[in-house]
Amino acid sequence: MQLNKLILIVIFSIAGFCSNAQEKTSLIEADINSYKLYEYGKWDELIKYGDRLLSNKQDFMYLRLRIGYANIMKQNYSMALKHYYKALSLSKDKNNAIAHYYIWVCLNNLNQPELAQLEFPYLSSEVKRIEKIKKIALYSESIEISNKMTDVATRNNALFTKVSLHTSIGSRLNMTHSFLTYNQNINEDSLVLIKNNNSIYINQKEYYNKSTFNINHQWQLKAAYHFLYAPFNSLLYSPYTDVTYKDNLFMLGLKYNRTFFTLQGSVVLGKLSDSSLHQYNIQAEYFPLGNTDIYGVSTISMRDWSDSRILNLKQVVGKKINDKIWIEGNITMGEFSKYVENDLLYVYNTIDKNTLKAGINIYLFSGKHALAQMGYSYEQLKLFNRTYLFNQHSIIGGITWKF
Repeated sequence: MQLNKLILIVIFSIAGFCSNAQEKTSLIEADINSYKLYEYGKWDELIKYGDRLLSNKQDFMYLRLRIGYANIMKQNYSMALKHYYKALSLSKDKNNAIAHYYIWVCLNNLNQPELAQLEFPYLSSEVKRIEKIKKIALYSESIEISNKMTDVATRNNALFTKVSLHTSIGSRLNMTHSFLTYNQNINEDSLVLIKNNNSIYINQKEYYNKSTFNINHQWQLKAAYHFLYAPFNSLLYSPYTDVTYKDNLFMLGLKYNRTFFTLQGSVVLGKLSDSSLHQYNIQAEYFPLGNTDIYGVSTISMRDWSDSRILNLKQVVGKKINDKIWIEGNITMGEFSKYVENDLLYVYNTIDKNTLKAGINIYLFSGKHALAQMGYSYEQLKLFNRTYLFNQHSIIGGITWKF
């Protein structure tokens, strides 16, 4: 009896040894084969081979690094990110410079430069020098001008301008400063308390600040502030001002980042034209192909305004035409007169209510630093205190300079 037990122990020991040896051999073989595919640039074969290994629970850091690079070569940056994040979790060295560098590359190619700044402490001095990455820097500035043309006599054409500065402060904090103006002359006899209401000059000036704090690769905290100084001057070029609004708006948001999509919730509180505004937003951004060849942004907004609750939906869809040109369409559905978009950057506070807003933009990369914007926007509006609808057409131009 004891002899039989001894024989069984020996058999199981030999079997276990052979199993471990086979597993070790298969991992060595996987390492060799995946490296050969990587070395010869057979990206499709490497991705398929890597997926087969992972499905068999054969996983190691170098395999993830190689599959990640293969996905970069196929311009699937979202999938590459997934593998590089896993490579970091498998690495004994959490400061793995290769993984962190390619995470930085992927995030920038997915148009997430703020989150990419989180990789700064792990990048080599050579990479920082070549890519001109600094801990504290002004990394871009932009100018946008929009000429708004109406088809109603009581509303003259309007001019909107915006100048923005985008800065990084360390690896976790990014900040945007914007200075905006809105100018228009209107005739509105319904504003009986405004003197000379047949010629009301609006010379609105604004300041905007947004701060984004990188908590980690998945979570970002956002805070924004928008100040609007809006005088209604009925005597053009005169110091006399009938009404002046000084409005303050605040936004707090939390963004959740995944490799193929992001989700963000935000709350906007403050005053517009001396009336309180509460707006709640849920936004999803998605990259179905793992890059910006096709992308979308969907935003649902709920507003409490003047004892009513109003729902708006904004949809943006973008398509890459070639390596230098992107085209993007947008539509905002639902009526609004007091409404904010794009993390509180754009504030709609005219006395006329929007019933529809849609537009198209073309973005053109010129060289390594310049991004030009050309666009058209259509708005259908309802005259203040009337049911009469009129149209507003906007021609938009802008340029962003990346340092």
